[in-house]
Amino acid sequence: MLQGDGCSFCRAPAQKQKLLVARCGHKFCTLCLDTKTFEPCPVCKMPISRSEINAPDSELQKEIRIRKQLAVDFNLSESDFASLREYNDYLEQVEDLVDQRMRGVDVATQLTQHRERYREQIRANADAKARREREIVQQIANERREMEERRLAIIEAERLEAALKLKQKEDAIASLEKGAAQAAQQQTPATSGSAPMGASKSAESAAHMVYVPAAPTSGTGILGGGAPPPMTGLVQPIGAAPRTATAPIPKEMLPLHYRASGFDPKLPLRRAEQEAFSSTFLL
Repeated sequence: MLQGDGCSFCRAPAQKQKLLVARCGHKFCTLCLDTKTFEPCPVCKMPISRSEINAPDSELQKEIRIRKQLAVDFNLSESDFASLREYNDYLEQVEDLVDQRMRGVDVATQLTQHRERYREQIRANADAKARREREIVQQIANERREMEERRLAIIEAERLEAALKLKQKEDAIASLEKGAAQAAQQQTPATSGSAPMGASKSAESAAHMVYVPAAPTSGTGILGGGAPPPMTGLVQPIGAAPRTATAPIPKEMLPLHYRASGFDPKLPLRRAEQEAFSSTFLL
């Protein structure tokens, strides 16, 4: 129930007592605030505390507060009236009540008449409004729950992906270590006393090699043999056919042969001359 500009509890006018306004819109004088407890508000039963009761509001805040109070009973819509004209008259009545309340006029009689005339519509609209507010609250709760579920699902997906990557990395490291161990095992000799594979093959091939001297030629020579060829013999495998000695290089081709091989026959002579003259001192 709307009150005048005086205290909502003791009805003291504003001219005699300083009035403070609660967040529900009702006014209380400082005497009542100091001697009484307002939890909840004695008029609308809204839960309030002493810290929520402040100094008088401005004209704009006062108008907003009055409109909120009137909206509790003046909650009709265009569908509640038979014609648009009746709905417009209803809106004009609301504006007149706001203006009267701003000027401090008591409108309790008009409010009572309005409640009696539109009791069913007021109750139905109030129930519909409460239902819409519950639906909004439920929708907000559902959206928050869905957001939380999506957040948890994302966290779980990231955890599984990280675990999969870690497992793949561990498998790759294990595979590399296994391959390295197998390669090292293949390179290690079977027994500590065994010779390297290359050495055994060299010894085996050397066992089949034998020195074969060159066959003497017919003609003059020692014991009636001919003069030996430039190459005295060849190393040939056992059982292999004898090789022929390399033909001697013609004398006129020796300088070209020496030049191609990088050998100089005069080098020993020059070295001997250098050594002989290196100890000679001129007096």
